[in-house]
Amino acid sequence: MPRAVSDLYGNRIINRSFEPGFRLKLHRKDMNIVLQTGKELAVPLYGASLIAAQMDAAIANGKGDLDHSALALLIERLAGITD
Repeated sequence: MPRAVSDLYGNRIINRSFEPGFRLKLHRKDMNIVLQTGKELAVPLYGASLIAAQMDAAIANGKGDLDHSALALLIERLAGITD
């Protein structure tokens, strides 16, 4: 049985293992497709927009070549948990 996505990426976050399975900057490129489709269909994608903005911030902070689970690093930084 395949592992649940939350198990796989949750463990990456817990273990601090952000080696790319799928690079954040590539995932961000794909999010553009999602957001454009939502726009074309007049479907607001508030959650996807928020995640895209978080991806932009993480990429701007040099995390674009890490796995997309590295978004946890941005959340920690915003929460004042890490530098």
